Amino acid sequence: APTSVRRVAAAMVLSNTGFAMAVLTPLNLLLTLHLTALLGGEDATGAFGVVTGFGAVAALVANPLAGRLSDRSLSRLGRRRGFILLGSLTGATMLVAIAFTTQVWQVVALWSAAQACYNLQFAATNALLPDQVPVERRGSVSGVVGLTAALGPLAGIALAAALPAATPAQWILLATVTTTLAI
Repeated sequence: APTSVRRVAAAMVLSNTGFAMAVLTPLNLLLTLHLTALLGGEDATGAFGVVTGFGAVAALVANPLAGRLSDRSLSRLGRRRGFILLGSLTGATMLVAIAFTTQVWQVVALWSAAQACYNLQFAATNALLPDQVPVERRGSVSGVVGLTAALGPLAGIALAAALPAATPAQWILLATVTTTLAI
């Protein structure tokens, strides 16, 4: 029997909230705190540009590739689930690893990898809409799922703010919560 629209919509909301938390919380807060702790004020600004620039390129390349690969997947988990799971778990691993970096090049490499991994999750999650939601319900489901872009970073920043600033605990908590939401 096909999955109910409510269940698919709820799963998409949770997965996309996890994605938004994982990607936008570091962009809005954690990368700045980490780079400032590594380099100090002014040097961190330039490093932030380099880190986010490389990460954006990784996301730009990974997203359409992930969509194409998941479209052709023959996994016993289905076309999308494996990519959602793989993307969230590997992305979370990259986030935790960033917390322990000591050089900017390490942050660049790991943030780029995190962006690529999380875009596996994002592309596969969003492909669920045309796969499993009837045409007449896609607009409302898409609208609800779209709220995650605003809710995810708010929730992520609230979580991070509950812990001491610029500590691995912030990254670990973020990785744990975002993976749980994706699963």
